[in-house]
Amino acid sequence: MALLEATLMKLECLYKNVSNKYNQFVQRQMRQNKPDELKLVSIGGKIRSEYELMVHREPILLFDVNDGHLVKTACWITEEEYHNHIVHVPDIMFFVGSEMWIFEVDGWIHNVKDRVQVRDERRDECYRKAKLNFHIFNELDILLKQGLEPNRPASASEVFKAMRPKIDEIITNKVNKDQLN
Repeated sequence: MALLEATLMKLECLYKNVSNKYNQFVQRQMRQNKPDELKLVSIGGKIRSEYELMVHREPILLFDVNDGHLVKTACWITEEEYHNHIVHVPDIMFFVGSEMWIFEVDGWIHNVKDRVQVRDERRDECYRKAKLNFHIFNELDILLKQGLEPNRPASASEVFKAMRPKIDEIITNKVNKDQLN
């Protein structure tokens, strides 16, 4: 009996240690991404208010490891789900009718680091394989197209200005499809 209790206590401590390390990792990631998070909150609010769309900021998407289809969207996942699926956290997700749209805002690091570019290619391939509607907005491209100096990250309003034509196109296409049916 004492051996069983000691074993259970060791397992519980091991579980808590793994959970704490995972939670520390998540917290560290969130602190590092704070400016981007504030930008996404602002962009999401603008989309929500101007287009009256339900916007999900940084939802968790789980993809099947074998065939790549989308298994689940969630606000949080278990550690087991994290290890048993391909996990992506897009910047913004919203629905127009029954169509899900994903918008990614790639910052400066995406133009500089090879490792990040490889990860972006994997992300894009995963979205394509799952047949998801997605669009990538690159901050450097946004600044250059708007005739601004590319010596700083794009502001939330500059990114939203770049998103507006794409959102208009998505909504127009949805309205046209509905009229045809």
